[in-house]
Amino acid sequence: GGNDDAKMFQSNDTLTYIELNTELAGGVATANTNILGLFVVGVDAEADTDDTGSTIDVGGGCQCGKGKKAEKGCSTGNGTPIGLLLTLPLLIAARRRPQDGMAELVVSMGLRRGGRVGAPVVPALVAVETDTGQVVRTLWDDPDPRVTPRTGHDEFTGAALVGDILWQCTRTEVLRIDLRRWRVVWRFSHPLFFDLHSVDPRPDGGFAVTATGHESVLVFDSSGALQAHHWLRGDLSGFAEAYGGVSDFRVVDYNAFKPHSHHPNFSFYREGVLWATRLEGGKCVPIGADETPLVLGSSAHDGRLIEGQRWFTTVDGQVIAVDAADHRVVEAYDLRNAWPGSVPGWCRGVEVDERYVWVGYSILRRSRRAEWVRSVVTGGQTKCPTRLVGVDRATGEVAKEIEVGNAAGGTV
Repeated sequence: GGNDDAKMFQSNDTLTYIELNTELAGGVATANTNILGLFVVGVDAEADTDDTGSTIDVGGGCQCGKGKKAEKGCSTGNGTPIGLLLTLPLLIAARRRPQDGMAELVVSMGLRRGGRVGAPVVPALVAVETDTGQVVRTLWDDPDPRVTPRTGHDEFTGAALVGDILWQCTRTEVLRIDLRRWRVVWRFSHPLFFDLHSVDPRPDGGFAVTATGHESVLVFDSSGALQAHHWLRGDLSGFAEAYGGVSDFRVVDYNAFKPHSHHPNFSFYREGVLWATRLEGGKCVPIGADETPLVLGSSAHDGRLIEGQRWFTTVDGQVIAVDAADHRVVEAYDLRNAWPGSVPGWCRGVEVDERYVWVGYSILRRSRRAEWVRSVVTGGQTKCPTRLVGVDRATGEVAKEIEVGNAAGGTV
C-alpha cells in the first residue's frame, strides 16, 4: 500500500503476508470500516499456526439450559424496541479453513490466567472452532509499560476489522492485530485513553474511539494526532474542572468517575455523521448534527452494521436489528427467559451468519466461599459459564453453547 517500511513474509507456497511497521498504508483501510462487535472474516486460514497460542479442550460447553427457546419479537407495534440494554462489545470473527471447511469465531476477552480467582484480568484473543467447541488458539497480551501504566485489570473490549487486520481496544490502548500471523503488529496509546470501549477505523487511516471513563468520543488522524474531542456531558471548556485536572487518565482506576451521566460505549460514522450510544438515557445520538436520535430503551451500548442492518445486543439478553437507513426494527430475539433458575451473565455483542445469531455471555466468579454465600442469598441460583451462544434463526431456539472462559469465568 505504498509504505516503504513494509516487509514481506512468506508463510508457505501460496500465502504471503505484509506487515506495516509505520502508518496504515493507503489501500489497506477500506470503506467497510463500521464493523464493530462481532463480525465474519472471510480469510484463508490454512497457514495459521499455534506457535503463539495454546490449545484448550473445553468439552461440551454450557449445560445450564441448552436448547431453551428464545422468544422472538421485542418491539411495539410502531417498531420501537422495548427495554433495550446494549452491552460491551464482543468481537467474534468467523474464519474458515479451506482444508476442512471448519468455521472459527475469534473472541475478544478478559481472562484470569490459570483460572485463579485472585489473578488480574488480562487481555486475551481466543479462536474457537464452532463445530467442535474447542479453543484452538489464545493470544495473551500485556499492556506495554512504556506507553500504558499498569492498572491490574485490563481486557480486550471493542474491535473492528479492516482486511486481515483487527483494530482492538484495551482499556488504555488501541492495537492492530494481524489475524493471519496471530500477533500484535502495532499499538497506540494516549493520555486521554480511559476505559476504551470501541474503535472505528476510517478509510484515511484515522480512527475514533469511545473513552467511556470520561464520557467522550475521541477522533484521531492516521498519524495519531488528536483531531476532535467530543465530551458528551457538555462544552469542552468544563472538562478539566470536571475531572480535577487529571493529566493522564490511563493511571486512573476505570471506576473512579462513576456513576456516569451518559456512558458512551460505541461510536460509528453514518453518512459522515458521528454517532454514539448512551448507556444512560437509552439512546444512540448524533454528535454535532441535527438528526433524530435512535431511541433504544434503557442502557444503550454497542451495535454493529451487517448488510445494511445495525444489530444491537442488550445486557439482559435481547438481540435487535434495525434498518440502518430508517431505524426500523427488522429482526429481534429475546433470550431473557432461556435459562430459568440460573444467572445467565451479561450478553455482549452479536455475529450473524445464514443460520445462527451468535452472542456472548460473560461472568466473573469470586472465591468458592463467596459463590456459596451468593447462591444461598439468591435461593440457589447457579451461574452459567462465560460462553458463546448460537441462536437458530429459523426456530429462535438456543442451539449451541460453547464455553470460552475458565474456572474464574471471563469477560467477552
